[in-house]
Amino acid sequence: MDRVISWCSIAIAACMACSAHAANLVPNPEFDQGIADWTPTDGSIVAIDDIQGFPVKPSLHLQNISTCCASVVSACIVTDAVAIDFSFWRKAMNGRSGSSVYTYADTTCQTETSASHIVAIAGDEIWTPIDRRVALPNGTRAVKVGLVTNIGSFGIPGDAYFDHVDVQALADLVFVGDFESSP
Repeated sequence: MDRVISWCSIAIAACMACSAHAANLVPNPEFDQGIADWTPTDGSIVAIDDIQGFPVKPSLHLQNISTCCASVVSACIVTDAVAIDFSFWRKAMNGRSGSSVYTYADTTCQTETSASHIVAIAGDEIWTPIDRRVALPNGTRAVKVGLVTNIGSFGIPGDAYFDHVDVQALADLVFVGDFESSP
């Protein structure tokens, strides 16, 4: 009988852990409402593509027309987390593409405290999961995340698709050697 109770306790704990999984903090993460809750920067060509998408359609198609980069930035995400897990799916066609995380000292995203940029390698033309954990500076009250394309080698304009953007609040971020993990 004790074993049955133990197994039931484990099953209940597992179900509670699954239900306790944090909700995605990004508004409109699948671009189902077009670019609502996302702001393009100057030099950006932004379209919603009903043919491309992963894991489901539609996706955001981002191209740059300037000599630098193009990006879309999410709406303000209020969080008291010490770190975030920021993930998305990317299909890079030309140039380079990546992501940015901006941190703010207030809940209205007016006082920026830091920015972290990661630019991935050139276009591979396949849907690739990108996942990065970012430690937030002390005093962070909100974040914005950005999706970016850059000019590639030989001046090739950036051209990429993005889908399923996900931001999860993390209570802790532990560095182990050169790697980071969350408990």
